[in-house]
Amino acid sequence: MVAIWTALPWAMRSKAKEVEAAISSVPGVVNLKVEPQILVPQIEVRLRPDAAERFGLTAGHVRRASTTLLKGAKVGEVYEDQKKFDVVVWGVPSVRSDSAAIRALPIDTPSGTQVRLGDVADVVVAPTPSEIKRENASRRLDITCNVEGRDLGSVAQQSAMGSGSSLGRQLLDASPMPIVRHYRETLCYVLHAKARHI
Repeated sequence: MVAIWTALPWAMRSKAKEVEAAISSVPGVVNLKVEPQILVPQIEVRLRPDAAERFGLTAGHVRRASTTLLKGAKVGEVYEDQKKFDVVVWGVPSVRSDSAAIRALPIDTPSGTQVRLGDVADVVVAPTPSEIKRENASRRLDITCNVEGRDLGSVAQQSAMGSGSSLGRQLLDASPMPIVRHYRETLCYVLHAKARHI
């Protein structure tokens, strides 16, 4: 397994494909694949700081209002038969899935008036991976394979060298790029690389 770590999600998939191409010619590597990521539509609220400032709003004001509508906010607890139940306030499903209704969400300003969310933030539907893996605060994408007809150690070593490819040399020799090589408990070889340095 080769794992790509990065803070740049847009670079991750292309770097994973480069690593996959470098390892594909290593003898003994079978069933090589980059972890699939399915993109799903997700509503994103992108603050426009200048517009929010005109109304005396901070990013926190906007985040709290939009999060309460879309994800809910715990406002209390109810106890019944020695059981505790959270009381959560959130928008009805028809509003949560309608970007026009989300843009119309009223937000209280410090001056006592209300402003629409759409006046201080952009509300867009953007494609987002259905699953995001993280390790040490960086996103991670795995490239996996099986080994057949050779021992794991020699395949792992040759894979780390990238089968002599320029990518393999770049992964091992690039100077500011942090690289750590070790075996996991599953005995799969892992090569950690910061994709932004590739």
